Amino acid sequence: MSDALLPRKDPAIGPGSRPQDSGIAIRRSLVGPTRFAMGLLLCHIVLEYLRPQTFWPPLGALQLPGVALALLLIVTIPRVLNGSARIAGQTWLLLGFVALSGLSALYAANWFRAYKFTYAVAVTMIGFLAIAYLLRDPRDFKKLLAVLVVIHVYLSFGGILAFLHTQYNDVGYASTGYVGGGFLKDENDFALAINVILPFALYLAVQARSGVPRLLWRGASAVLVLTSVFTFSRGGFVGLAAMAIYWVIISQRRQLAILALISGIILVAVVAPPQYWDRISTIAATDQGTAWERQSLWAAARGMFYDSPIWGVGANNFGIHVPNYGLDFAPEMRENLWGKAVHSMYFQLLAEFGIVGVVLIGSTLVLNFRCLSQVVRLSKRGDVVASLGLLASSLQASWVGFLVSATFLSVLDFPHLYYLTGLTVASHRMAVEQARGENPTGLR
Repeated sequence: MSDALLPRKDPAIGPGSRPQDSGIAIRRSLVGPTRFAMGLLLCHIVLEYLRPQTFWPPLGALQLPGVALALLLIVTIPRVLNGSARIAGQTWLLLGFVALSGLSALYAANWFRAYKFTYAVAVTMIGFLAIAYLLRDPRDFKKLLAVLVVIHVYLSFGGILAFLHTQYNDVGYASTGYVGGGFLKDENDFALAINVILPFALYLAVQARSGVPRLLWRGASAVLVLTSVFTFSRGGFVGLAAMAIYWVIISQRRQLAILALISGIILVAVVAPPQYWDRISTIAATDQGTAWERQSLWAAARGMFYDSPIWGVGANNFGIHVPNYGLDFAPEMRENLWGKAVHSMYFQLLAEFGIVGVVLIGSTLVLNFRCLSQVVRLSKRGDVVASLGLLASSLQASWVGFLVSATFLSVLDFPHLYYLTGLTVASHRMAVEQARGENPTGLR
């Protein structure tokens, strides 16, 4: 995003000057949400990620997630429509994607699967809107990140305990097993989630003002890395490695980033069992096992795209068509492919939504990185506080971890893509408002 697109700044704020609390009267309604709205958002995040009804079924009768989501929608929509904040381009693109998904039910071979996908993404969009348009106060931003980290650390302890009680199978494989519910249930999905959340833990550690909180957030980071190892997820490992390298490259505190990377490598080297490295070494063995199967499924996805390049075969309909397109599989095996996932967000997008879907989601990702790059530039110029630049860098690292890991998982209907976009939109708005002098509080 060109700096020319940045709204006019306050004349008192210029290159080389750090924004300070200038005594400007800022109405709370413009700075952040009400306590009730923020409480609803945090409640929704806890219910969405932790899913307590999974561990205690009687809670399911109360329909708490649905109630919290409905209330969150009620308090969010006025914020989006009242005109106090420009609706970001990412919002229109994601709404367009939801519309495309819904329309695909009209031409999909299995309309019900398309409907279920559309419903899941539409519900997730409520959370996206709340994150993108309710978060205007830096303190609330930190609270949300802290809640996300704590939830994943809690689930990580469960995963570590499960791993310690797991026996290696005949091919030397063990893992954390199921650690949560929904999109955090499978160990590979949880490894991807860890890659999304880990930069937030590191960010909170750097931002901590005293030794004890800093130590706790560093400990949380170590727990997340440890759990990633115990998932035995190869996609998670690739995403973690890519994220670590990217973090070092873009970090404004290069020495600190390198020190953190070395500490992480030492931790993994000490705790990872030999079986883990044996499994990681199979990443290069693309002609056998699950790697061969995944490539065969990707070939089937390409075949669907060639036959339906504009709109795709419809949301969540790859598994319906794969028996007819899985030509790399033996004929007697193809009928067993029904309902199979493509195991890649990109091939899922290509096969099920075609060029239109690729343009919508691809444009969203481009806008996200342009927004974050602009925040980093504003921070380097001194137009916004340095911590906003650090936050943007953390979000960039989180995006890299997600996008690399998503190469091997079908996660288009998972919250990560939409909530990360919401966090990107919110952080960019805070930076723009601070550069204009409308919200000088910043992240400290």
